[in-house]
Amino acid sequence: MKQWAGADEKLNFRDFKEDFSLESFTNCTYFNPIEIYAYYIGHCINNMQNGVFLKYFLSYPIKYEKHQAEKIKESFEKGLKKSLPRHVFDDEKTAKMFKVELKASESCTYAISALKSYGFDKSDKLDKPVYYGVFDFGGGTTDFDFGKWEKSANPKFAYKMTHFSNGGDKYLGGENLLELLAFEAYGQNFQTLKEKGIAIAKPNYDRIDTQRFGSFMQNSREARLNLQEIASKLHPFLEKLDANIIEAIEEGEEFEMEGFEKEFKVQLFDRNGGDSISVEDFKVDCKEILNLLKGKIDDGVANFFAGFSKVMAENIDNQCRAFHIFLGGNASIGAGQTSV
Repeated sequence: MKQWAGADEKLNFRDFKEDFSLESFTNCTYFNPIEIYAYYIGHCINNMQNGVFLKYFLSYPIKYEKHQAEKIKESFEKGLKKSLPRHVFDDEKTAKMFKVELKASESCTYAISALKSYGFDKSDKLDKPVYYGVFDFGGGTTDFDFGKWEKSANPKFAYKMTHFSNGGDKYLGGENLLELLAFEAYGQNFQTLKEKGIAIAKPNYDRIDTQRFGSFMQNSREARLNLQEIASKLHPFLEKLDANIIEAIEEGEEFEMEGFEKEFKVQLFDRNGGDSISVEDFKVDCKEILNLLKGKIDDGVANFFAGFSKVMAENIDNQCRAFHIFLGGNASIGAGQTSV
């Protein structure tokens, strides 16, 4: 859902009976998956054991456009309202208490969790300010956050957070990278796939050459399924990369990776009738896709440290002896962790 909301593009699907379209997130009115998601979250939160909650704080990817963040808030408001008992809104005073707020970026909320889990909320750790940075490498986006954590002067609160700056990349996420690698692997096999009439969809990434494959680049259901199927074959490659395998690929040596083969069989769909076609010898140039992957992650890391340097110069005093960097997000496991 993050990828759909961030890309703001129309998608085509097929259920058990027929094809249907999902409008772009901004224009979505009839069927909104994020609203449905909020509805089920509300059902989990509000029950006879937990009680009923009327105030909600949302975290969101920092690089989303303002209208996208507001649409997320609106979707959660609608979904959560539908999950609450009707009598809650029968009383005007109670109804006015219902509130959904965009409170903080995802990387900022992760910083709070990470600092607590490492014991920085203990009184002996709060004698001096703790300076931190978060590199939140998730499935859909990468978010940065920089700030200071210290003891609160207000007795009502245990600690105080001062936010310095944030940043990120709305496309640098594990699922988006998988689509990008799948798109590149399709290109490596283009002549074979072209002869079989197999098209591909545009990956959810920026600066994609939309003319690269001519009429074989489509927004059809079949083209989208082809992109996803190739991506699923590359998933073990992205997930299980480590320093030894990276070195072997760069040196042109043989390597073994559970669940991944450099040449494999895959079932894809043709672009005309949507018939399933078996591609027996789909080949992947691992060095080429590794270089693409490293380049994208390296760019993200470089942007993070550019922000870090700016924060160091503008906000950190001479008493600072340590700066704690936390690596978060699902995609930080495996390839992300190795590269970062």
